[in-house]
Amino acid sequence: MNRREWLKRSAAGLTALAVAGAVGGCGDKTPPKRLEGNVRLPAKLPMLKRMDNGFTPLAISTMSMPKTGGKMAAEGIKIIQRAADAGVSLFDTAWAYADGDGERMLGEALSNRSRDSFMLSTSMPTFSVDTVAEAKAVFDRQLQLLRTDHVDYYSLQAIGSSDIYKEKYSDSGILAFLTKMLDEGKIRHLGIDYIGSDEDFLDALLSDRRFDFFRLPYNAIDDLRMNGAQSSAIFAAQDAGKLVFATNPTKDGMLRALNGDATDVLYSAFPDRPIAGWALRAAARQEGVTTVVDSPSDLTMLAEDVTAMALGTEFSEKESAVWETALKSFIANSKIHCIDCKRCMPCPYGINIPQNFTIHNALIDDDMLPNAYGDTASEAFAIKAKEFVRRMQPLDHRQSAFFCIGCGKCVGKCPQGIAIPQQMAHISLIIDKARERAVKDICDR
Repeated sequence: MNRREWLKRSAAGLTALAVAGAVGGCGDKTPPKRLEGNVRLPAKLPMLKRMDNGFTPLAISTMSMPKTGGKMAAEGIKIIQRAADAGVSLFDTAWAYADGDGERMLGEALSNRSRDSFMLSTSMPTFSVDTVAEAKAVFDRQLQLLRTDHVDYYSLQAIGSSDIYKEKYSDSGILAFLTKMLDEGKIRHLGIDYIGSDEDFLDALLSDRRFDFFRLPYNAIDDLRMNGAQSSAIFAAQDAGKLVFATNPTKDGMLRALNGDATDVLYSAFPDRPIAGWALRAAARQEGVTTVVDSPSDLTMLAEDVTAMALGTEFSEKESAVWETALKSFIANSKIHCIDCKRCMPCPYGINIPQNFTIHNALIDDDMLPNAYGDTASEAFAIKAKEFVRRMQPLDHRQSAFFCIGCGKCVGKCPQGIAIPQQMAHISLIIDKARERAVKDICDR
C-alpha cells in the first residue's frame, strides 16, 4: 500500500504507526558507523582547462584564507601560487578579505607572473565609502596593493536593495567615477555583487549595459530550500547576456562536510571523491554559471577543489542520481530554519507546520532522526523510527506532515523562505519508511 492509498484511511495514519512503533525497534542501540572515504589527493595538482570564454570552471578567492601576519600570510600566498600553477584563471578578493590583507596577498603572490596569464576581481567596499574622494582613494590603493594598472572584473559590493544602490552609488557620484575608470581602461569589466531578493530591482540592474557580470550566491542546498530562487537569478542574468560568478558554493564550508547521512551516500558510491567537490561541480554545472568562486583556507582544500573540478562540470547519470540522493539525505537530516513565527498558519488542511519542524529539529539535536534515504533495514533505523513515532504522537489527528498535499499556500508567508511543501514531503517520507519498517518487524515475529 502506498502513501496515497493509506491517506484514504486517514484515522489509521499515525495511530497505526504509533502502535507498530511501540512494539518495534528492540536490540542494539549503537548508531551505525559512518562510512569513511578513501580519498587520495595527488601530490601534483591536475591542470584546469580554460573554457572558450577564457575562464576555468574554478576561481579562487582570498575571503577565507589565513589572515595577515607571519606564517599565516605566507600560507595564503602559497595557496594562490599553487592555484595559479594549476591553471586557475580568475583570482578574487575584496577590501576587507583576510582582515584587509587579501588584495596585498594577491598582488604579492602573482607579482612574478605574466599579467595576461590571470584575471583579477575585487570590489568597491560599499559601506566603507560615502564620497567620490573616498572611493578614489580606495580604488587607487587597491591598484597599488594588487600591483597592477587595471582590474579585470570590478564589482559594486553587497548590493541588496535599490535604496543602498541609489544612496551609495547613483546619488553619491561613485558610480560615475567607476564608469570613468571603466572608460579609461583601469576597470575592464564593471559588475554587481548582488545579495538581494527583489526580482524587479535585479531586472533593472541586468538591463544596465554598464554591468557585464554579476556575482550571485549559489549552492545546491539553499537553491532547493528557496524553491530555486538562486538558479532563477542566474537564469535571468544569462538571459540578459551577463557573465555569472557563482559565490559561496559550499555554503560557508557546510557542504565541504555535509552530514553523516549524506556522506554515507556519496562515499558508498564514490569513496575516492572528496566531499567538497560535489558542491563545487554542482554549482559549475548550473546553466548560466561562468565560473565558481571558492575560498580554500589551506592547501588540502585547494587540492580537493582542483581535483574535483578536473573531473569536469557535467555529471554522469550515476553521479546525478547519487548527488540528488545525498542532497535529500542532507536536507531531510538537517535542521529546518523555522523561527516559529506561525505566519504560515493556519494551514487550510489542519497541519501544524511549526510543530512538525520543531519535532524534526529536536530529533536532529539528539541524533535520533531516521534517515529515510539510507539503510532502512538496519537496526539503527528501527531504533530511531521508534523514537520518531513517540515524539510525533502528541500531534492531533491530521496535524502531521503526512497529510500535506503540497498546495503551497504557506510558502509566500514564510519570512525565512523555507520550501515548506518540500520539507513536509521529507518528513512524510520518514513517516512512510518508519511505518513500513514497523510493519515488517511485526510480520517477521
